[in-house]
Amino acid sequence: LSIFYPTCFGIQNDQDAKIIEIIFGIPNYRYKIWLFRLLVAYMICFIITLLLAAVTDWLVVEVPPLQLALQSMVPALFIGLLCFMLSTLIRNGNGTAVMIIIIGLLLFASSKISKWNVFLNPFDVPLDKNPQIFYNTLFDNRLIILLSSFIFLLVGLYKTQNREKFI
Repeated sequence: LSIFYPTCFGIQNDQDAKIIEIIFGIPNYRYKIWLFRLLVAYMICFIITLLLAAVTDWLVVEVPPLQLALQSMVPALFIGLLCFMLSTLIRNGNGTAVMIIIIGLLLFASSKISKWNVFLNPFDVPLDKNPQIFYNTLFDNRLIILLSSFIFLLVGLYKTQNREKFI
């Protein structure tokens, strides 16, 4: 949720504040603004996740907090950049939120241990399978999610080129 709101409603909030003309008026300025906004949002999300992982390690169960935070950031990166891409396509925060909820429910309903599972838990190694197969699947899963996230970022930045659609 800490990444959902800034990426979903960023363009709509700029339209409401009447600063979107400034952001899209200067050539190549929009890329710097959006990349900086995404970087700050993900840094805040990582810090919050790291603090929650440290509290979990201290109070609930012994886990490596840094590894837990990094593994949690992979689906957050995927969903956040998907939100950003959809917000540049839909150009409405509420419509983007509805689409992300539907996509999230579909991803959750179809989740299983596979290379395509966005919600694959890296700390839940199945006991009935070879651990090396699970770790290979996990590596492929993370690679696919990170590459998809990068593509979402590029498409989202590309879609910000047509500023007339946003104004």
